[in-house]
Amino acid sequence: MRPEPSCAFDPMPADHRSVVWTWQNVCRHILFAASCLLVLITVSACASDQPQHAFPQATAGHMVVDVGLLDAHTPIPLAGEWQLQWGYFAVTQGDQPGPEPVPTTIPGTWDARLQSSPLPAQGFASYRLVLELPPRDTLAVETPPIHSAYRLFAGQQGGPYQLVSSGGQPGPTPSTDLPSRAPSIAKLPRTDTGQLELIYEVSNHSFSHGGIWEEPRIGEHTTITGARLDLRLRDQFVMGALSLFGLFNMMLIFLRYRERAPLFLGLFALVIAGRTYLTGHYYEEAHPQAPLFDLLIRLEYLTLFCAPAIYVAFLRSAFPTEFNRHLATALYAIAGLCGLATVALPPAWFTHARDGYLVVILVMCLWLITALVRAAGRRRNHQALLALAGFFAVLAAGVHDVLHSFGQVSGGFIVHYGLMVLVLTQAVLIALQNASARHRAEVLGKQLQGQANALKRFVPHDFLRLLGRNSIIDVQLGDHTQKHLAVLFADVRNFTSLSEQLTPVRTFGFINALLQRVGPVIRAHNGFIDKYLGDGIMALFPRADDALHAAVEMQAAVREFNATDWEGTTPVRLGIGVHTGNLMLCTLGEAERMDGTVISDAVNLTARIESTTKKLGADILASQQTFDLLEQPDDFQVRTLGPIRVKGRQGTVVLVELLNGLPPDECHTRLATRQQFEAGVAAMSSKDLLGAIAAFEDVLAHNPSDRVAAAMLERCRDKLAPQSLPSTLTIDATEA
Repeated sequence: MRPEPSCAFDPMPADHRSVVWTWQNVCRHILFAASCLLVLITVSACASDQPQHAFPQATAGHMVVDVGLLDAHTPIPLAGEWQLQWGYFAVTQGDQPGPEPVPTTIPGTWDARLQSSPLPAQGFASYRLVLELPPRDTLAVETPPIHSAYRLFAGQQGGPYQLVSSGGQPGPTPSTDLPSRAPSIAKLPRTDTGQLELIYEVSNHSFSHGGIWEEPRIGEHTTITGARLDLRLRDQFVMGALSLFGLFNMMLIFLRYRERAPLFLGLFALVIAGRTYLTGHYYEEAHPQAPLFDLLIRLEYLTLFCAPAIYVAFLRSAFPTEFNRHLATALYAIAGLCGLATVALPPAWFTHARDGYLVVILVMCLWLITALVRAAGRRRNHQALLALAGFFAVLAAGVHDVLHSFGQVSGGFIVHYGLMVLVLTQAVLIALQNASARHRAEVLGKQLQGQANALKRFVPHDFLRLLGRNSIIDVQLGDHTQKHLAVLFADVRNFTSLSEQLTPVRTFGFINALLQRVGPVIRAHNGFIDKYLGDGIMALFPRADDALHAAVEMQAAVREFNATDWEGTTPVRLGIGVHTGNLMLCTLGEAERMDGTVISDAVNLTARIESTTKKLGADILASQQTFDLLEQPDDFQVRTLGPIRVKGRQGTVVLVELLNGLPPDECHTRLATRQQFEAGVAAMSSKDLLGAIAAFEDVLAHNPSDRVAAAMLERCRDKLAPQSLPSTLTIDATEA
């Protein structure tokens, strides 16, 4: 036998659940990751549409600038071997004898790249480079952020020199040093000798490493400013895209506060956007004199320390079972300690943590790659592969930047774009997870809707609505409400004799087939079935008109059932009683088992009225109280039965017989004799039993099939005795 299909959503296909972690899987995913890395590095290397150029390198403090490079409108990096004079400002202290220049490499730090003995991180020095270049008035030099203050002088070798740009105020001591890392673009003075010497006076009393970390660039002024503008526009695009994306994901937490992945991804995007702004030094460039160096450097390092921890938190939220909690906690602790140091300590102290934290980031990258590859291989998780692709985009951008720093590729630094690709791929990851969750929710919603529809067949939604509940899960034991409703009881006549003609199985089939006829009629008239009573039902209606209309159509449905579905020899008849009154709807039971029910004297009286139909042979009986509440009484043809005392009640109940439910011919005949019938009822009320007998006999003479008139006549004859002349007819409604 084939197993029945399940409608529950399984996020992992059945044939993927038992994927074995084999070396083939490992090789497949490593090959995929390596391919991503190769493609991204290739694309990054080809990002610039400018041709590759062989830039000259400074040697022993001397560089020859090619005229062709200047005419090609390409910024020329002033990288290579400069001359360094430690502890001496060559121009500001030019009247004092200085130390012998020693070679050093730019870009680099003086404590790491000096070819002689090591130097301390804090101090001051002069960098010197002699350029051989054509005499032009349009040349400019771009100075990158220098740690942590500088002055740039330009002039003929040996002087005189003129100050062309500065950042902060370099000084030999911390008290005389005013740090600033604002980049600048300055025009160079014209030289007719073909030589121009650049002298940077640099001081550092704020960082763990001092010197010129990035090479200056020279070129036509329009070329330099254009390249800077292009960089600014690209960074602004990255910052804008990341900021909008981050804010969007941060706001999702208000809609889905249980999901932490969008929160961490949005926070990560905002941190990267902020870091892009800080490392671009755009504020310092726009406000070079603003004394915000301390605040800006702290913010920059905070983004460095926080970003990896936030990204790990995102991955742990997206893949909660794939990443070791203890390793993540250790990273959070390290990032927290470095952040506290950044806030509490001077820059010269907390910047020392950068190199060690980069080692932590390297270890973190290996851990994340291992975990993602394992997740992708073990479960064929395409979301893990997507996370790997974004991760390798950052690595590819980092490799590109390293190659660019050595002059192997052009196009500028692109690590920010790699980070943007990382954020976008993780956004797609969240979108896929949300789509998967939405699919599961839709499937579960369909299942719940199916269950709710099934429960409606046991607990009518109208009953819940009357209780003031929207769903069955909201129902509590003891819920109750009082409503004024019409109650309808219906019962199959002579069910015992009918069931004797059928087997037990066919008996159940007969009852269900009959109820399938009358149930839709009740719902069509705004009612609902409160209880099934074996071969009978109890239904509730908001209006008396609805109940009586339903009773009429139920009789028509039974006649159709007899004509089409019933195979017995005796036609099926239905007795219906209707009454209106105040009802208490409530839930009864105990904590583990409860049921909805209706408690009211009106319910008991309706059951008595329905039993009276059996004694009188009527199809539909209703209380006069119900008839008086009709909004459209002309829709119904009735005849009054007068006050009747039913068993179990002290007073009498005035009943009316609804004739609309009879077959058309029978209804017409009874309407023709209604005057005589009601005259007999009036005679009974005035204790004139002989007159009543005469009236009912007259009715039967015209219509021998009038079972109600025959029952009334029989009761009158039974009560006709000299010692007892009651004014009301007593019906024992408990019989049968």
